[in-house]
Amino acid sequence: MISRSEFDTARTKTFTEKDSNGDGFMTLAEFKAGLPMIVQRRAESRFNEMDTNQDGKVSRSEHEASGDSLFKRLDTNGDGRLTKDEQPRFGNGKF
Repeated sequence: MISRSEFDTARTKTFTEKDSNGDGFMTLAEFKAGLPMIVQRRAESRFNEMDTNQDGKVSRSEHEASGDSLFKRLDTNGDGRLTKDEQPRFGNGKF
């Protein structure tokens, strides 16, 4: 199981790592860097979903809001934890 706290900690770490220039924003290039080719096709669409103000970059707060939405969608039983069955897998349509 993954708790909400663990999920949020992992997303914060991801944002910090992806924000390679440390300016507090993640660009599409930063977001796609290091992703496998199979995932890169979906990356631009996902990035645009996170970029709610459509300024071409994702702020920490936009990233956090996206994570909140994602967790709520994945936590199908609403218990505040993600079980193995709730965790996303490639090709299941959750991402």
